[in-house]
Amino acid sequence: MSYFSEIKQQIPELKSRKKPFCGMSGKNHSQQSKDSISATQKARYELLRKAVEKATDDNHIRQVVQEELHKLINQTKPVNNKPNNIPI
Repeated sequence: MSYFSEIKQQIPELKSRKKPFCGMSGKNHSQQSKDSISATQKARYELLRKAVEKATDDNHIRQVVQEELHKLINQTKPVNNKPNNIPI
């Protein structure tokens, strides 16, 4: 008898485990529950659409870029009382 066959006999076989119990296993949502879930998802996605629309508004983007440019210009120090050329 070989060494490996002896080790194989000593290792117990692993049994397959059942899936853990899920509370909704085998059940369906009622129509009222489905409608409620649908309404909350629609409201959530509508809020996301509005947030994205507001964030991509041209005026808002211009304002943010303008503020950042002013910060960059104010942080640079002039050389010999002449303003630095800042590539934009």
